[in-house]
Amino acid sequence: MDAVIFDFDGLLADTEIISLKVYQELLKDFGIPFTEETYSREYSGHREEENVQRFLDTYDLPWNFD
Repeated sequence: MDAVIFDFDGLLADTEIISLKVYQELLKDFGIPFTEETYSREYSGHREEENVQRFLDTYDLPWNFD
């Protein structure tokens, strides 16, 4: 056997609910409601880097990662 591909997230651990709660807490500090429906529709299944960029683009947050 040359390689093994192992998909941990979603198979052995459901981290989606953790991401949802973290996003809700972050956006709450800016007075932005963030629902499970929004998460499921727009953010679920995407990489964290993509989601952070989407937050910046969508909500005009004062974060700078440069």
